[in-house]
Amino acid sequence: MANGFHGSKAEWAEMIAPLEKLDPILEEFAKTRRLAFTKNERNAPNRRFEWGFPVKRIIQIYSDGTADNRWTLWVCATQMRPDGYYWRKFTLKSKASIDEMEQSLQNLLDAAHALVTSWSEDDLELVKR
Repeated sequence: MANGFHGSKAEWAEMIAPLEKLDPILEEFAKTRRLAFTKNERNAPNRRFEWGFPVKRIIQIYSDGTADNRWTLWVCATQMRPDGYYWRKFTLKSKASIDEMEQSLQNLLDAAHALVTSWSEDDLELVKR
């Protein structure tokens, strides 16, 4: 879904409905941690937290795009430097149903935040010049 969703409104509503189930927990997490929180970035079903400078830190839940409606939670830290783009990423949960994600969501979010916050500029790797 890198290029976004191109179906009907009904199909879109069906795709994002599972994420809406998580929204109260996600919104509280954003508020408590003072994080920017976005929904459905790039017209794809996802939830995303973003903060930091010069290292940008991201926690994201997104659809795997599979027919059985599976979800991934990952973290990423990025930084643009004069010699290129640096990053580090880690997937905390993948191919999970929304119910599996919901059961451990608070623990996953806390672990994700701790992990991505622990990374320094020196932990990032050059990926593109």
